[in-house]
Amino acid sequence: MNKDHYKDIIQKSKHLFYLALQEDHTIFETNPALEMNLRFFQGPIVGMAFKDLIFPEDFSKYQYLLEKTSKSKKTTFEIDLRKLNSQGDDFIWTNWQFHLSPFESKYKVFGIGYTIHSDSIGKLKLPTTVSELHVKNDILEGLFENNLLGFWQWDIENKYDQFNASLQILLGYDSILTEKSKKQVKWKKHIHPLDLNHVEKQLTEHFESQGKNPFHCEFRVKSLNDDLIPVICSGKVVSWTQSGQPKLMVGTFFDISERKKSESILEQQNEFLKALTFNQSHLMRAKLANILGILEVIDIKKSPEEALDLLKIIKVEAVKLDKVLQESIQDSSNFSTKV
Repeated sequence: MNKDHYKDIIQKSKHLFYLALQEDHTIFETNPALEMNLRFFQGPIVGMAFKDLIFPEDFSKYQYLLEKTSKSKKTTFEIDLRKLNSQGDDFIWTNWQFHLSPFESKYKVFGIGYTIHSDSIGKLKLPTTVSELHVKNDILEGLFENNLLGFWQWDIENKYDQFNASLQILLGYDSILTEKSKKQVKWKKHIHPLDLNHVEKQLTEHFESQGKNPFHCEFRVKSLNDDLIPVICSGKVVSWTQSGQPKLMVGTFFDISERKKSESILEQQNEFLKALTFNQSHLMRAKLANILGILEVIDIKKSPEEALDLLKIIKVEAVKLDKVLQESIQDSSNFSTKV
């Protein structure tokens, strides 16, 4: 593939995407088709990072193939990548052929791509009304941080739920559900029983406020395999009946397992600090008070024998204090190792 040979055709094409990348994967040049396809960014694509346009895991695959191709002294490689669609709320599958240009000063790699169809788990299917959710930025942030678990659509009127493929598999369903089995899939059935009342309350507030109160709820979901996953669920009713009843709702699950781990560590640290404070304020100070009390009454000149006995007591109390200090230090060291 020669860039100069194809450039005129690519610039005029409405179906082929073109981009040139610098060594740091910054986009140096594009064609109108790619700019138009990503116009939701409301600015030029040139200067952006390539990784901001594609699924994070796919960018890692791209880097791997780029390095492998370079080391093998080859000049081209081909890869399927999930690229943001024209609305920025989903990914579409694209096929790319990349060409390494190590002798060019302006760019390191250039590639030509086009849209393909794929039933991959990573492809996310959203209703067109998702643009009404006012959570597009949160969704994209979750995607790029790789903690978006999936999307669900709830047809409240007809009591019918729909999950995207990644969420189906996460919850233990087959990747392809039959029409009969789809009727049995309900997102609310996967809410942990102890969290259900809290979720129902949030939903009621969202419904009664006609969507003015956002549905943004933290709870645990349970898979068919009994795996528990802490999530943040953001959702909104996007269609209402004429009588003002909720008709269609769309939501997302974001994994907050790492955040929960951090909260658990902080809780352990607080408990440890409480115990340490108790030791310092009670045990250690009690031992020290004993020593100070004896030192105040000791008089070697008046009663050498009594003073000797008191010094022995001071030694015993000092040993006890040293033991408490060592235990406190050891506990602190063990706690640091665990966390």
